[in-house]
Amino acid sequence: MLSVKFRQALSKYIGIVGKMPYIFSVYNANPAFRHIVVFGSYTMFYTVNEAEKIVLIYRILHGSQDIENIL
Repeated sequence: MLSVKFRQALSKYIGIVGKMPYIFSVYNANPAFRHIVVFGSYTMFYTVNEAEKIVLIYRILHGSQDIENIL
């Protein structure tokens, strides 16, 4: 079960990404994605579709996972 603090942090960053999608860095290992650490070792990976004006949250992964192979 997700902790309350994790959910609050995730909600905060989803709101920020929704309003300012280009504020966070491009993920160097896979430039198709942008990323932000949302809580502890959890990183949110997302893409921006400028044509449709949408943000797609692709994955939220723990740093101990094999991120490059998952993305």
